[in-house]
Amino acid sequence: MRQEIRDGQAGFSLLEGLIVLALVGAIGMALWPQYAEWQRVQYREPARQALQELHRQLERHHHRTGSYAGAAGTDRDPRETGVPRLMPAAVPDNATPHYRLLIVTANRRGFEIHAAPVGPQTADICGTLTLTATGQRGMVEAAPEARRDDCWPQAQ
Repeated sequence: MRQEIRDGQAGFSLLEGLIVLALVGAIGMALWPQYAEWQRVQYREPARQALQELHRQLERHHHRTGSYAGAAGTDRDPRETGVPRLMPAAVPDNATPHYRLLIVTANRRGFEIHAAPVGPQTADICGTLTLTATGQRGMVEAAPEARRDDCWPQAQ
């Protein structure tokens, strides 16, 4: 009953190998957009955390100086708006950045800060995440289907 395997008769044929390869490729192509979207959602959380940390840093700056202005630029050349000097502008700061922090407005009474997506993260439907001195969270240049509760979950 047992059939002996002779030389050259074991394994897959070239056609069978190509079929398997085509199936694996088709499955990968179908799943890639979902994986890319999952990555964009995961990269959004560090940006929200960085905005909240910059918010805390700006409050400390205001407590010391009496104004939110002057928290951008460099220690030698402080500016009212621009790249924050209170913390790294790249998010994350130790790897390829997915967001850049920016102080858009800053004066005695308040501020608005942004986390703008960079590189592949620009495809994120939430666009640029925003936060104000009063804690108002929002989005700029978001896709029409973007929902604030998805981009800024209530657990924040």
